[in-house]
Amino acid sequence: MNPLTWGTMGTELLISYDVSVVNNTVLVAFNRRSMKMTFDDIKAFQQKYISLESSGCIDDQNEANTSKKLVVPFLNKLGFAEEYLYFEEAVVKGKAIADITIKVNGRIIMFVEVKKASNKTIDTKDLHQITSYLNSKVVEWGILTNGKDYVLVNNEIRGDIKIKKS
Repeated sequence: MNPLTWGTMGTELLISYDVSVVNNTVLVAFNRRSMKMTFDDIKAFQQKYISLESSGCIDDQNEANTSKKLVVPFLNKLGFAEEYLYFEEAVVKGKAIADITIKVNGRIIMFVEVKKASNKTIDTKDLHQITSYLNSKVVEWGILTNGKDYVLVNNEIRGDIKIKKS
């Protein structure tokens, strides 16, 4: 994996595919799609989070607000328009609900599990939750986020779940 650290927020995007930078733009090879996010885009997301944090609003953010204010704009910038995003869909009927399911041509390509922004850390329990969604529907990609930290999970890579403490 190639970790790409996003400045002062300490946010890491973990990519198992090649990440390249061309003309101040981060290019990520992902599921045969090319996603582009400039460093200015990343800084804008950092500033949005920092602004919410400094105004004391982070502690008031539940999962739905975190999703709407921080995560959905991030996904849109990655190239996933609103028509690809499905909210609160059952992964396992009556048991598990994914916060965001990303579908292209009716096929699930990613689950996004959102934790409220006031969660300062993402833990092993959270990682097990997103991987259980991926395993139940045999989906390769997932994102686990609290609006500040974004962990990209690939279900094809085998190994132990380890949390990096900063």
